[in-house]
Amino acid sequence: MQRFICCNNDEAWRLSPAFDLVPNIGFNQEHVLRIGIDSSPVNLMTLLAEAKHFGIKQRRHALDVVIEIHEVVSKWDAVFTECGVPDKDAVSIDKDIIQRLKRLK
Repeated sequence: MQRFICCNNDEAWRLSPAFDLVPNIGFNQEHVLRIGIDSSPVNLMTLLAEAKHFGIKQRRHALDVVIEIHEVVSKWDAVFTECGVPDKDAVSIDKDIIQRLKRLK
């Protein structure tokens, strides 16, 4: 992801609403945005551990958020079709999206 902004509401830092999302799945096969203190690919445990830094203090609430996002992102192919994303572009990132969704189960 490139060109993103974090916002502070005097309680916590939050990632701004998504805009201008550009995948970076070239040489390193990993997106630019990292979550957590190491450079390992993001998994469920990383998201749950880091949730408190984004204002989500209860583990159950964090899990609910991850599940909700997982369900929405799982419909990515239908959204791409609805939005007219060219097939060649969808095919270029489909394996990456599927792999990341599997990591969060």
